[in-house]
Parts: sequence; structure tokens; C-alpha cells
Amino acid sequence: MHGHLHASSGTALYKFCLAGIGIMRLAEYLAIPSIQKGELVPLLTEFQAIEETPVYAVFHREQKLVPRIRAFVDHLVSAFEVPPWRQPPDLPNDR
Repeated sequence: MHGHLHASSGTALYKFCLAGIGIMRLAEYLAIPSIQKGELVPLLTEFQAIEETPVYAVFHREQKLVPRIRAFVDHLVSAFEVPPWRQPPDLPNDR
């Protein structure tokens, strides 16, 4: 089998992978749910970068931090302590 597929859209490449056309390096937040559903299979896991990318909130030190901004930053810290895509999938209700 021969062929080359090029796209400038990550979403398009992701959809091609879901359709079984090719492989790609995919953002963790997209990959994990698809892997958990059995739609994608991880490849070359021994070569995965395990580094975390820090995110910083930057504001001027001379100005007082507005409470709503402080609340937003606190919310982000809490929400991404364990990113949603790394949390275990919800189990169906047994009713």
C-alpha cells in the first residue's frame, strides 16, 4: 500500500485516524478518551515525552489582584490538578 496524506488541520488528521487512515501524534486530551473507548491504539509508547508543560498566570505586582481573577486562577489550579482527560471514565449506572 502506498500513499501520502497531508492536512493542516489537527481535527482532520484526528478524524482520519479514527477512520483507520494513518497514524499521528495526538494531544493527550483527544487521545485518552478515544483510547479508552477502543477507537485508537497507542503506538511507540516507549518514546512518549512525559514532561509536564507549566502554565503561569502573570499579572503586574504593583496592582492589587481583582477577586474575580484570583477566583478564576484558583479554579484553574483546582480543575487541572488532575486534568479531566486523565480522570477515569464515568461508569454507567446499574439501574
